[in-house]
Amino acid sequence: MRTYQQVLIIETTAISLRAKAVEWSCEDSSVDVLSPVNLTPPAQFHYQYETVLHALGDGWKLLGIPEDIMGYCTWWLVRDHQS
Repeated sequence: MRTYQQVLIIETTAISLRAKAVEWSCEDSSVDVLSPVNLTPPAQFHYQYETVLHALGDGWKLLGIPEDIMGYCTWWLVRDHQS
C-alpha cells in the first residue's frame, strides 16, 4: 500500500474558517495524468466543502495563513491517503 498526498485549494471572500467557499480545486498525486498540471480530470474529485472548517473536519490540514488577494482568501490544505 502506498501513501499519496492530496492538495486542496479553497477560495473564500473572508479570512474566516466559517466563510462560505466560492471556489475550490484539488490535485491528487495518486492520479496518473498525461496532461499538464491543472488539467487533472475533475470527475476524480468531489471535495465541494461548504467552508474551510468542513474540510478540516474531514481530515484536511491547513498549510498556513490564507492569502488575501483582491478580496478573495486562498486557503491551502493537504492530506495523505493510501491506495
